[in-house]
Amino acid sequence: MESREELISKLRRGVKIGMHLLQKPGLLQQVGIDPEKLRREVQIAGRLAEKLERNQFEVAIVGLENSGKSTFANALVGGLIFPSADRRCTYTSAQLKYHPTDRARIILYTEEEFQALFQQLLRELGYPNWEQVNFRNLTVSQFEQQIGEKRNSTDERIVKLIRELREILECQSSLQLTGDILEFEGNQIYSPQFQVYITGEEIGGDVDVGKPRSVKSIEIFSSQLREFRNGVIYDVPGFDSPIFLHHQQTIERLQNADALILITSLDKPNLNIHQLTLLRESDRDGIPLSEKTFVYGNKLDTKRNPEDREKATQALKRDVIKEGIAKSDRILFGSAKKYLLERGILSASPEELSAFQNVPSNVEELRKKLEEYFRNERFQILRRRGEEAIQQISAGSHQILQWWHQNFSPEQIAGARNRIILRLGNRVRNALKRAVYQERTHLKLNKSNKLAEKLKVKIRERGGLEELDRDSPIISEALHRIDALSPIENIEKFEQEVRNILTTLYLNRFTRIVAELGEEEFQEVLERIIQRFFENLGRREPRLGTELRKTLLQLWQTPEEREAGFRYVVERFTRLLFDLLLETRRDSKDRLTKYQNNKEEIEFLTYYLKDKKKLNDAIDASSIRRGGRPLNSNSRNRNRNPHWEGMEPVLADVNRDIQLLVEILVEGSIDGINPDLVFLAIIDKDLLKILDMLRDGELDEKLSRFIGEGVELLRGEMEGELREMEQLHHWIEELSRLS
Repeated sequence: MESREELISKLRRGVKIGMHLLQKPGLLQQVGIDPEKLRREVQIAGRLAEKLERNQFEVAIVGLENSGKSTFANALVGGLIFPSADRRCTYTSAQLKYHPTDRARIILYTEEEFQALFQQLLRELGYPNWEQVNFRNLTVSQFEQQIGEKRNSTDERIVKLIRELREILECQSSLQLTGDILEFEGNQIYSPQFQVYITGEEIGGDVDVGKPRSVKSIEIFSSQLREFRNGVIYDVPGFDSPIFLHHQQTIERLQNADALILITSLDKPNLNIHQLTLLRESDRDGIPLSEKTFVYGNKLDTKRNPEDREKATQALKRDVIKEGIAKSDRILFGSAKKYLLERGILSASPEELSAFQNVPSNVEELRKKLEEYFRNERFQILRRRGEEAIQQISAGSHQILQWWHQNFSPEQIAGARNRIILRLGNRVRNALKRAVYQERTHLKLNKSNKLAEKLKVKIRERGGLEELDRDSPIISEALHRIDALSPIENIEKFEQEVRNILTTLYLNRFTRIVAELGEEEFQEVLERIIQRFFENLGRREPRLGTELRKTLLQLWQTPEEREAGFRYVVERFTRLLFDLLLETRRDSKDRLTKYQNNKEEIEFLTYYLKDKKKLNDAIDASSIRRGGRPLNSNSRNRNRNPHWEGMEPVLADVNRDIQLLVEILVEGSIDGINPDLVFLAIIDKDLLKILDMLRDGELDEKLSRFIGEGVELLRGEMEGELREMEQLHHWIEELSRLS
C-alpha cells in the first residue's frame, strides 16, 4: 500500500507539473484545456499535500443552536470552557487545540477591520451608498428608514442581515475595537471574564453582545486534548444562527475541515432543510461531506422511557442514512452532559442524576472513532481525491506534449524562422511604400505658395541681392579687371565691368537662394517620410531612420541636380530681367535696344509690377537728359575728389537698378517662376521612382540593402518570437522531464 510520504511526493510532483502548465494559459486554451479547472486541481493537490505533511486534523462541531454543541465541545475538551445555556452561546467560531498548559487567546477587531466588516454586510444587503456609511454615525432609526420595504422581506438571508446589522448598531457603544490580544491562563479560561467574550454580558435581564461582537478570533488550548494533539477542533455557530457572518463561518468550516461532528438534539431529532442542503455538498477539495461526517445524537437523557429513546434514535439514524449525510457506523447517541457529570466537571442533585441512568455518553466512543478515522480512513479519502487531481494534471500534460510533437518538428521550427524573416521584410517594405505614397498624396492635396512666399521674404530683405557701396568686393574686382587704381581713370568701362560682375553674381545668387529654399523643403519631405515610415512600422528605431535617410538620398537626385532643375526655370523667367537691369547701363542705347527687342516678354515678366514708370525711366535713355547724369563722361572729372567721388553716380544708378530688380522679382517674377510647382515636379519624380521599385518588386541594390538592414534592426522582434518558440521548446522539455 502506498505510504503517506509516497503520496505527498506524488502530489508535490503533480503540483509542479500543474504550476508549469499554468504558466501558459493561452496555450492551454488553444489545445482545449480549461486553465481554471486545471488551477483548481493544482490547488487541491497542493492543499492535500500540505494536510498530509502537517499531519494535522481539523474537526468542526456543527449543528442547530441549542442542540448541545457547546456542551459536547466541553465534554471533548474536558472542562467548562464553553457556557451551556438556553440562549445562543457561541458568537464566533472558536479553535480548540492541545497544549500542556490550559490557556486561551482572544484577538479583537480594530476599528478599521470592523468598519470593513460592517460595510460588507451593508453591501450584501444592497444598502444605498454603503461605501460611505460608518457604523459609528448610523442610528437604528436611520438604518430602518433606509432599508424600507426590506424590513418585511421573507428571504432568510435578508432577514439575517437586517437582524445582524441592527444588533451591531444597538451595541455599538459597548464594542471593544482595540485590536488587542487578550491572554487567559489556567483557570481563567473558565472565568466569567473570559466567557463574556463568547456569550455576551447579562445586564438587567438583557444580554449586551458588544464584547462577543468585538472578537475576531478565539483560540483555546487544553491539556485534556493530549490524545488529539495533532487536531484542531472548531466550535462553529449554529446552522440556524440569525447572524449572517455565522453562516459564512459555517460554510468555511464545512469546506475546510477534515471531519465534521453534526450535533443534533434527540428531543427534536428531525433534520431541517438547511442542514440537509449544506451537508449534501462537497468540500472545496471535491470530497463529499458525507465521507467525513460523524453524527452525535445528543440529549438522549431527555428520553427517559426506553421506548422513546429507541424511537428517537431510530428516527435520527433513518433520516441520516436516507439523506446520505453519514455512514451508519458513524452515528452515535448519548448525552454530553452525562460525560461532564461522570467526571465531576458538572454537578447535579440525585434527582437530576436519575435522568441519566442507563444513558450512555458515548463521547469517548466518538473520540476513538475520530482517532481511527484520522489514522486510516482519512488517508484513503485524501489519497483517492489526490490521485484524481494528479490524473487531471497528468492528462493536461499529456495533451500538451502530444500537441507539441504534432506541430513542432525541427523542420517546422526552421520554416517558422524563415517565415518570420520574410514577414519582417514585407513589413519594412510596406511601411516605406505606404509612407512614400502618403507623402506624395499629401503634397498633391496640399499645394501652396509656401516656397514662393519664403523666397519673396528673402529677396525683399535683400538676402544676397544687397546694394553696393565703396567697400563692396565687386568694386575691387571691377578695378582689378580694368587694371585701374580708381574709377575716374575710365568711368564708363568701370561701370560696365561692375554691371557684368553683378549680373552673373546676382543671377547665380538668386538661383542658389531658390535652390536652398527648395532643399529646406526637400529635407522636410524627407523627415515626414521617415516619420510616416515609423508610424506605419509601429515602432521607432533611430538607427533605421538614419539608414532610410541615407538610402533615399542615394536614390534621389543630388542637390546639384535639383539646383539645375531650379536654374533652368529661374533663367527662363528672370535672365532677361537681370541682363536688362543689371548688365546694361542706364545711359546706354543697349538697354533701350534690348528692351525693344524683347518688349513682349519683358512686359509679361513685369506684368504684376505696380509702378511701371520706374521701369520706363530705367529703360528710356532720353530720361537721362531730363534729369539724369550727363552723357559726357568727362563731366565726372569735375568732382573735388577725382579718385573716388566719380563713382558715386555710378553706384546710385546701379543701386536703383538693384532696387527695381528686387521689386519686379517680388511683385511678379517669383510668381511666374512658381518655385512650389518646380519643387513638386522635382520631388514627385523621386517619389515615383521609389514607389515603382516597391510596387514592381525589382528593388535597387540600395533599397534592398535598407530592407535587409530593417530586418536586422527588427531582429529583436524576430528573436523575440523565435526566443518565445525556443522558450516554449525548453518549457516542453521541462514538462517532459517533470511528467
